Amino acid sequence: MKKILCLFGVLALTLTSCSKDDDSNNSNNIVLPKTIQFTNLKDLSKNTLSTFTYNGNKIVTVSNAGAKSEFTYTGNQITKKVDYVMSNGQLGKVIEASYVYANGKLQSVSGISYGRAFKQVYTYNNDGTIKKEAYTIDANGVESLSPESWLLTIANGNLTKFVTISGTFVGTHVYDYDAKNNAFKNILGFNLLLDQAITPSLGQKIYSSLYNIEKDTQSVVIDSQPFTNTVDYNAKYDYNAGGYPVKQTSYNQDGTVKEVFDYTY
Repeated sequence: MKKILCLFGVLALTLTSCSKDDDSNNSNNIVLPKTIQFTNLKDLSKNTLSTFTYNGNKIVTVSNAGAKSEFTYTGNQITKKVDYVMSNGQLGKVIEASYVYANGKLQSVSGISYGRAFKQVYTYNNDGTIKKEAYTIDANGVESLSPESWLLTIANGNLTKFVTISGTFVGTHVYDYDAKNNAFKNILGFNLLLDQAITPSLGQKIYSSLYNIEKDTQSVVIDSQPFTNTVDYNAKYDYNAGGYPVKQTSYNQDGTVKEVFDYTY
């Protein structure tokens, strides 16, 4: 039970914001974030300044003092991401993921994560939901289906519901958004990645959406019995004149500030 709840909590979305320049367009007049200053008020050692580089509106790298991600495109789609983490003064590759699409939709993600092969497959249901299944792959290339699966609901360009199913365990995240521009909405191909994050382990993960998440309500049902129903995440935003967030502040359940994200474009 404890393991399942911990895994479920990993996907509490943190959708980001941005810092204060009103003339925040690049040379192509496309608004793209250049840096994120992440501040963890409880553990200042986790504070990071992450820098983004682009080719037009195609993301090339995200990097900070402890990690780096590199992206590869095929046409207008992100088809590969490689994550590196600093160890003993050197960046070492820890995750390499390849993305496969069909008819403009993400079909599968596969690669190596910390020395282990993996595969994730997406199925698009008639009711508009998207099912994700995961496979582990042994040294002989034999695939084994994970007992855990996920169900995604996307509405108006936002992931509004994320359900984890494992045996009699059903965990649900419901996300509420503002009506303002998400800082990352203009990164080419990012909208196709569904629940796949584009950053390495920076203290936050960034997911695709048109708007900015304000609240994450989590509920858990075990053996058909409600286990918990709590607001797992609360955030408020400051915006620039273009309607893009310049600062994101997330709060603990007691109302105290938990984390702050400051953005430049």
